[in-house]
Amino acid sequence: MAKIRVKTEKNDIFTKKMASNQFLSSFYAQSALKNGLIAVFFAFSCFPLLSQESSAPADNIQQAIQTLIEDFTEFNNGGEDFDFNTLYEELLTFYNNKVDLNKADESILSQLVFLSDADVQNIISYRSNYGDFLTIYELQSVPGLTFDKMNSLKLFVTVKAPKTSNQELKINSLDRQHNSIYFKWKYNIETARGFQSINGAEPKFIGDKNHLYLRYNHNSATERYGLIIEKDPGELLTNQYSETGLDYLSFHYQKKDVTPWIRQLNLGDFNISMGQGLVAHSAFGTGKSSLSTSIKKGRQGIRAYNSVAENLAFRGMALDIAPQSDQWRSIVFASYIPRDANLNLDSLGVTQFSSLPEGGLHRTSGERPDQDGVYELTVGGAVDVKVNDNLELGFNIIHHDFEKSFGSRLQPYQIYRWQGDQLTSMSVDYNALFGGWNVYGEVARSSTDGWAQMHGLVKTLDPSFDLAMVYRDYGQRYQSLYANSFGENAAANNERGLYIGFEYRPAKKWSIRGFVDNWKNDWLRFRVDGPSTGKEYLLRLDYKERRKRHLYLQYRYEVKDENSNADLLIDVPVARKIQRLRLHASHQIGNGIELRTRIEGSLYHKENETERGILAYQDIISRKLESPLMVSARIAYFNISDFDSRIYTYENDLLFEYYIPSFAGHGFRYYAMARYNISRSIMAEIRWEQTNFFGADFVSSNDNLIEGSSISRVKAQVRWRF
Repeated sequence: MAKIRVKTEKNDIFTKKMASNQFLSSFYAQSALKNGLIAVFFAFSCFPLLSQESSAPADNIQQAIQTLIEDFTEFNNGGEDFDFNTLYEELLTFYNNKVDLNKADESILSQLVFLSDADVQNIISYRSNYGDFLTIYELQSVPGLTFDKMNSLKLFVTVKAPKTSNQELKINSLDRQHNSIYFKWKYNIETARGFQSINGAEPKFIGDKNHLYLRYNHNSATERYGLIIEKDPGELLTNQYSETGLDYLSFHYQKKDVTPWIRQLNLGDFNISMGQGLVAHSAFGTGKSSLSTSIKKGRQGIRAYNSVAENLAFRGMALDIAPQSDQWRSIVFASYIPRDANLNLDSLGVTQFSSLPEGGLHRTSGERPDQDGVYELTVGGAVDVKVNDNLELGFNIIHHDFEKSFGSRLQPYQIYRWQGDQLTSMSVDYNALFGGWNVYGEVARSSTDGWAQMHGLVKTLDPSFDLAMVYRDYGQRYQSLYANSFGENAAANNERGLYIGFEYRPAKKWSIRGFVDNWKNDWLRFRVDGPSTGKEYLLRLDYKERRKRHLYLQYRYEVKDENSNADLLIDVPVARKIQRLRLHASHQIGNGIELRTRIEGSLYHKENETERGILAYQDIISRKLESPLMVSARIAYFNISDFDSRIYTYENDLLFEYYIPSFAGHGFRYYAMARYNISRSIMAEIRWEQTNFFGADFVSSNDNLIEGSSISRVKAQVRWRF
């Protein structure tokens, strides 16, 4: 029998939604039966609006996270440190195994990264105040949740029937299994200097120009496992310096619900995320971006690692432990893994390492000995305690022990940097709800006698207005190898600042977002030989017509200190300013045809130096529902005088590829891509790209230098699902 629920007078959010139609308002007020009929009306009236989507989950998810990726990378210099493949994989898992909206807690909803912190809290508060959702389309009654977000959310959540036998938050009762094999090939058409024999000498790159990638994945409701084999251009597929014999091999195994107390087991490669990132956090956290109220990091614990970023994983075993009462949970982990390291001898002739490079390139006689240069033992854990319905506390610790000592000749700005062979970081984090205010934060200490803290709040002041604030104070002595916290400097040291972000929705199709961030660095930084300050502003106006067009205008201003370019005996920090203005429009012009147009300008100023840049592009994307073929193409013009005024922009790419090039110089760039579903099991895709620089004699530099004015690349990928 269908569930019927009565809404009381104090539940005025729901009634306000109905007030726009007098008939429905009175109809709703008369009886509980009629209230149930309204829920049915929601479903049937919204179904035509929400059901028009591509049958391919890959396309849906790629569209859902494209804006997130572009926003994140724009404010993080290309986003090289984040593994977007893992983000895609997580969303694909949600897509295939939808979570129950009536059981999802904050830690689960926060993994759906298109939701802001305020959205998550509003969904939970609505459910707490009014009871379980009757249908997924009741989400339109949640204050502040836009139609676009509801449309995205419905791809990943469901509302289960009341008679479900599953007591915990899990995926659909059908344990659907998916196996997939990906083979990817990339090839640079022009030949870089490193591949060439110069004056009869052997080429510096020991391998060929092919980039090869092989991946196997098994995904089901309770189990995931897989492996990745990869080699970059210039590398050999096999490598004597690697412990596995291959240039790169990653493997993982993840099992949920091992016992009633062990919620998850991970073996092989995995990632850890704890608190707000002061100790360790590898999950997606948007930080500063045009998503101005999405600044809080979710407690995501352990995740299987499924990426080609070669030095970001832990390797060993991890457990997620929790009793059935859900009053507390804990994670424990142990990892022993080789890291790439630059090795040298100290004054006593003892081998030490001076850095841990993350590039993962092993092409030359200088790069290859760095591979797996030092072993790192890491142990740690976290305990999260639910004190009551409004307060959660977390206790986190991580300890690193290296087989060799870390040490180097320090520059003045590095005086407080950790040295030695052991490092420990620990923290306490909290998350609280008080009268609609979500207050959260973390306080951390490291074995280097350093402290760091951050505190934030999120509040929906009105159904049309969200507010987010973060204060951080990261001491220069605080050190954590895998910190990834909110701020200008993700490493969480030598920074104090206050961030205020907002989103205002004055009308159905309009939104205004922005933020103000001010910070101070009490100690020296790279290229800043003195205490310094910085500030950054962003304002964005959006207009959206559902499935028709999207226009936005965005302005960003940043000023922070850098050393003067003048030839002085003592470097003096001076202000470096950069402004960016963007106009973007996308328009649907028929069945599956979309046009995207963008114009963006940049203005850089430092002392007497001024640099300008402009970028304009036109995209055409064909993604028809009835067709197995998807095609996209772009032509871009850029005239950017210097690297300091560079402009980043997102490009459509192969599945599990997210390419965000930075533009500097003067020329054209274009690409074309096609993806074809040969059958329900087999997909193939190919992409060609080329950049032409006007009047250039060469492109790039050093071993990557290419003679001529253009650089071209072709990529291809085949996926087999079974």
